Amino acid sequence: FIRDDLDMVHALRWIAPNISESQQMIFDSTSIAGWHTAWALGRMHYNAPLPPSLGPHMTPTPYWISRTSNMGLPSLQELRRRGAPMFIGDVVIIDLVRGPGPISGYRFASREPNVLERLVTHPFEPVLSIRSSEYVTWEWQIHLGDSPKPPEGEPNDLDEVRIAHNVAVFLKDGKRAQLLRERIERELPRDSHASYSESIELIGARVTKSVHPMIEAWFVAGGPLESNAYFDIRATVTAKKRWSLIPPDALERQCSGGPPLPSNVWRKGFIYATSCSAYHRIGVEQYTGSFRAREVKGQVPRRIDGPDPVLLAELP
Repeated sequence: FIRDDLDMVHALRWIAPNISESQQMIFDSTSIAGWHTAWALGRMHYNAPLPPSLGPHMTPTPYWISRTSNMGLPSLQELRRRGAPMFIGDVVIIDLVRGPGPISGYRFASREPNVLERLVTHPFEPVLSIRSSEYVTWEWQIHLGDSPKPPEGEPNDLDEVRIAHNVAVFLKDGKRAQLLRERIERELPRDSHASYSESIELIGARVTKSVHPMIEAWFVAGGPLESNAYFDIRATVTAKKRWSLIPPDALERQCSGGPPLPSNVWRKGFIYATSCSAYHRIGVEQYTGSFRAREVKGQVPRRIDGPDPVLLAELP
């Protein structure tokens, strides 16, 4: 599985102005760092499995960065003891200088490029900016054992609507939770609905309309999964494109690396989503998904109402 790392690059460019020329950044050993990350930071960096405990008097490496989809609950809890975590989508940045501190959450605000941007700077990706989010902050705080204050503002996008639904479930506000779930389901084709063991329900999947289309799968959880299973999305070219001379690619391509929130912290009745870049190949391409385990313990959810893997989308 090869990530496009667009989110990582944007997160690094966002944090880079806070790092002086004499300082470096530490990457988690499980994260792939290369020329693109060095370019985004404007400096070299090195790898370490867990962030060291530094404090304000030692600032050679003020930040440590990783992907939460590579982690389980023990690793996330250890991060809380090392520094102040900033969560941006699947990216987590630990402020080692501040030391242990409150969780802060951010979202990627996305818009489609205008005509000039499509021609010059963004022909294949949306224009992203990073914004503080009380909804993302609440989600990470509640899953890592804090007692946060519920968000007060209106959701800015569908993902924040998802979190608003979870807030309503947590507060036992069934009427608001139902209204927000209906709002989410209006955006999701019902073709991919499926039921799984462990009381998990796939409520829909969609292909986003964008210069950088994404495949998204949305679930209602039955509770935490001991196996820390993730929903593995794969793509297969099933037929040649009409009038094309290019034969179908025979490779089954793994597209996803798991959701930002590991499933061993999921809560009953909460809605979660996992996504991946479509990167549609020439031909008729099908995107399917099934659960796979990260841990050897516990049960992996299996579909109980039809074939597994489930068909999420088909692109001509």
